Amino acid sequence: MIIWGSGGGVCIAGDAGMRDCPVCQSAQRFDLTVSYRYAHIWYAFSWVTSRRYQAVCSRCHNGVALTKQEFQSRVSKDPIPVMRRRGWLLIPALVGLVIVVGAVQERRQGDDVAASIAAPHAGDIYFADLSKLVKGFDQSPAYGALKLVSADGNMLTFMAAKTAYNKKRSVESDVRSGKAGTDDYYDRDEPMTLSTDQLRQLQSNRVIYDVNHGADTPVAGTTSKAPGGPATASASSTGHGGPSLAADYSRAVMQAVQTNWIRPDNTPASSCKVRVTQQPGGHITGIDIESDCPYDEAGKRSVVNAVRRADPLPYQGYEKAFQSTIVITFASMSDASQP
Repeated sequence: MIIWGSGGGVCIAGDAGMRDCPVCQSAQRFDLTVSYRYAHIWYAFSWVTSRRYQAVCSRCHNGVALTKQEFQSRVSKDPIPVMRRRGWLLIPALVGLVIVVGAVQERRQGDDVAASIAAPHAGDIYFADLSKLVKGFDQSPAYGALKLVSADGNMLTFMAAKTAYNKKRSVESDVRSGKAGTDDYYDRDEPMTLSTDQLRQLQSNRVIYDVNHGADTPVAGTTSKAPGGPATASASSTGHGGPSLAADYSRAVMQAVQTNWIRPDNTPASSCKVRVTQQPGGHITGIDIESDCPYDEAGKRSVVNAVRRADPLPYQGYEKAFQSTIVITFASMSDASQP
């Protein structure tokens, strides 16, 4: 909703000296004033629409009109507040800022997608306009997720999400919540195979526009993006819904966090525990890395960011298992430990 309107004000610009006031019928001190009207959009973006210059009696406030030239010859600067005169300049400034931020974000997303195509990992989730890739989506655009399952040389196999949206943030919400991390979220009956060249072309055409790095192993026939091997995460909870529900809840939290963990290359083959406090609904209120975590600063930032990206954590359906404090264990295993 656009809020617009108008207003006005009076500014005293200085001393106009002593003059005979016809109302007071005596010599009085007069002030230089400018009365103005302004228009605004959302109150902040404003501009002056009219001015009236006067010499005003300091006693009775009777005014004598002045010309613009007379007024400006006696003052050194415009007394009207700059935001009233130039507030409209914020509009192009904000538009420019939005364009710059959008360009930076698009560049980052493009770099992430290119890196993932060059070194794909099973579990990587690509954000795409599924109406350009999958039959059955009547709306366009239809933003949804593509989950990388496997690869054979330069041919990559994906599962497409069963659900698509007309807004990108809806897909991002599914990924952050962990909903898009489960296989049931995807159509497993109709896998899709694309070459790396096709993926690059889809990225160039902005059909694929972002990627969320999975935490599974590198797919067969590709080079690992992180030489430390597969990354896993586990969550411990002592809820009151019974062992089965508690286990399901821990797995759901693990999946939500695991999907969002972008593990640095030099992460040691060891585990790091993070204590997370949350409110009902899964909204995170605190993240604390336990003191014995062996990761360096980059590794610690990566686990904290993984938890933040998963906010809010899974909650619906796990209310009885919910705990306000849980411990999430991040584990990175070296390739040498793999059978």
